[in-house]
Amino acid sequence: MGWAGATGRAAVSGRAGADAVSSRDLSTRVRIVMFGEISLHDRGRKPAGCQAARASFQEPMAISIVHCASADAFESIAMDPRGLLIVVEFWGHNCPNCELYEQHEATLLRELDGTPMRYVKVNAYVLDELATRFAIYGVPTFVLIRDGEVIGRMTSFKGIDYWLAVVREHLPHP
Repeated sequence: MGWAGATGRAAVSGRAGADAVSSRDLSTRVRIVMFGEISLHDRGRKPAGCQAARASFQEPMAISIVHCASADAFESIAMDPRGLLIVVEFWGHNCPNCELYEQHEATLLRELDGTPMRYVKVNAYVLDELATRFAIYGVPTFVLIRDGEVIGRMTSFKGIDYWLAVVREHLPHP
């Protein structure tokens, strides 16, 4: 899964060194966003200090995937929002279980289309201060945050049904 640049053409994948995004990937209802040096708007909002470029999409996206590029940006994209479930995936390069999860990522997020959540990816090896802060001892680890508080976590990827059940259990109720 990757992101579309400001020109709208397929760019590098969300994980460095991976293949370019296919048109099938871009047709999913999942928008991928990167905060830090390069940013795409998350429904028109962006944290202070981040540059932004708008990608052109045919329809509004329900769930944004945010690639966190700095610890400072993490606060505004994961800890500050209210009324949303924030799922933070701590991942790393050369992680077979991360790669297994990534094969199912678009499907999982499509299943949650329309739910009040944001999805944030953090490279645990690059942003090791965040990995330490959240006591990440293995990747992938999914930390669930609502209203600035950690409300749950999943270590490793234990399958589609388990992952969806845990996330749905922690979604905010209207």
